[in-house]
Amino acid sequence: MYKVGSEEWKGLMEFFGRIDLADIMDMNPETTKVLAEVLSEVLEDIEIKDGVIKWGEDEYEIPTGDKLGELYAKIGEERSKLPKVVLGLPGWTYKFEKAINEGELAEGYRKAAKDWEGDIALHILPYEPLGLPDLYMYMGLEHGKIRHNSLQMVTEKDANEADYIITGAYDQWMEVASGKLKIVKALMKGTMTLKGDLKMMMKQAKPAKMLIEMQQSIPSISPDEFSDELFDLAKMLLKKIGQK
Repeated sequence: MYKVGSEEWKGLMEFFGRIDLADIMDMNPETTKVLAEVLSEVLEDIEIKDGVIKWGEDEYEIPTGDKLGELYAKIGEERSKLPKVVLGLPGWTYKFEKAINEGELAEGYRKAAKDWEGDIALHILPYEPLGLPDLYMYMGLEHGKIRHNSLQMVTEKDANEADYIITGAYDQWMEVASGKLKIVKALMKGTMTLKGDLKMMMKQAKPAKMLIEMQQSIPSISPDEFSDELFDLAKMLLKKIGQK
């Protein structure tokens, strides 16, 4: 198996790094269609399971912890240069982290969330129309900041290490992202569920609102906006991520 940092491993990561859905979306329709079909065929041959990427006879180690965070940040920094980024993927997580720690609302957020302690995992339930499996987004939040490189998609096992796990349907998370659904209100009503201290979460209504506002400031694209071909590619890519 090719270990993290080997030349073979770097080559595969560079390949994955070039698959940018927002960039492909901006190409002319025919190019988008052809490229999406080619990449879909490639992804069909790749299996991601038990911490390993298997492609043909080759196996590649999947980084974890800080190494995975560094990979996310490296890909995200390149993605962030595009006019728009895809919601939940590295370009978006890179920009969101920057917004939380350095953006226009950062100082206000630090004051509002100064008493907050505990990492949060956002659990997106399987969504059949998109063909999505369970997905988990991790946020290392503490005292009004987010730990560097901690915002990333993770496995269920890693998500369970968070102090708080908020679970909701895909449509609910899209409404949260748009500001139509207040997450603390949804938790109080029980339409979304929380593993953790609800009383503590209720005290964080203002910081939670500010996080949503910061997220909304990021020019982003959701899979719902893709063409059919790109939509299928996005489904496949997210399924692969969900398998890790």
